[in-house]
Amino acid sequence: MKSFADFIFECYNSDCFLYEGRYKQESAFERQAQEPAPQQQAPAREGPPPVKKTKGTLTIAFGRFNPPTTGHEKLLDAVASSSDDGDYIIVPSRSNDKKKNPLDADTKVSVMRQMFPQHSERIINDPQNRTIFDVLKKAHMDGYAGVRIIGGGDRVAEFEKLSNNYNGKLYQFDNLEVLSAGDRDPDGDDVSGMSASKQRKAATEGDFASFRKGVPSTFNNKQARELYNNIRAAMQISDSDGFDKNAPKEGEVTLSAFKRRVANAEREREAIQKEIETNDDGTPVLRQHQANRANSRGLTARMSQINRTIATIKQQSADAAAERQAQEPEPTPAPTQQPERKPQSKPQKPEPTQQSDPQETDPKPTTLEKPKKKKKEKPESQPSDLDQSNME
Repeated sequence: MKSFADFIFECYNSDCFLYEGRYKQESAFERQAQEPAPQQQAPAREGPPPVKKTKGTLTIAFGRFNPPTTGHEKLLDAVASSSDDGDYIIVPSRSNDKKKNPLDADTKVSVMRQMFPQHSERIINDPQNRTIFDVLKKAHMDGYAGVRIIGGGDRVAEFEKLSNNYNGKLYQFDNLEVLSAGDRDPDGDDVSGMSASKQRKAATEGDFASFRKGVPSTFNNKQARELYNNIRAAMQISDSDGFDKNAPKEGEVTLSAFKRRVANAEREREAIQKEIETNDDGTPVLRQHQANRANSRGLTARMSQINRTIATIKQQSADAAAERQAQEPEPTPAPTQQPERKPQSKPQKPEPTQQSDPQETDPKPTTLEKPKKKKKEKPESQPSDLDQSNME
């Protein structure tokens, strides 16, 4: 049985425990009341982030430029003249494939800065600018109040629709306009008709003479040929594939196709000869230095290859003509038509003269002549149904 002292001791300890627990609970409530309430997160804001507009209007040219041409030179000049205080940028896209975008972005930017030195500082090489929307978002974040997009006449409607549809969603500009640098004439042979697709086609077909027309005068012949070779290499076209601009399809041999292939090769030869005889600045090269110039640039080997190609094409043309002539059947001589003979008229017998005196006539009695039987005429043969159908 517990003593009184033990009972008092247990009660004392219990009160202490209860007091300690109540103290801990009250301390927790006090600390919670003293702590600030957690702030609720604001809902996500739709649209672009707000940016203070500290700049005016930025003029932009965005395109593939693959490869850059004399037509692009016209576009860049229009961008510069339309800008406010020279505030403009040229942004080549990052697209790269074998067919339509043979030059990668770094090569393309390097070529453009050499080809258009007056705009070299404005040509941007930024991996983040993959689309026109990336460029516009960057302009918004840089604090521009407006943008002006310059494009070809065939791209204005597309740029205007897309850029305005996303104004206020991806970026925010007070004014956004799209202007045309001029319409392109697809049939023109001058700057107005030049395009990157024509340049790629000329490179594919091995037509350097046509390709050279689309390269601005800031590039000399050596630089133009280097660009030409780079495009052909990127499109995986070997030198043996050249001069096949109008090569006949399998099983088809046409003389005109061979003639066009020879004409392409001859134009290439003329361009090389001009490069050998003319310096980069247009001055003539002395004859005693032409051989060294041709050898140093590898033009002698190229010229020999073209001559072999022309000889091969001509031989193929002659063989094809001989084979075609052998396959054609010999023409049968047409039957000679004999002149129609007119039936000769039989001499008519003289009719007997009528005697006036019956007594003086021949006493032999006259016999009546039996009428001659007429020959039955054979009915004319009617044309058959097959012949009638052939005549229709």
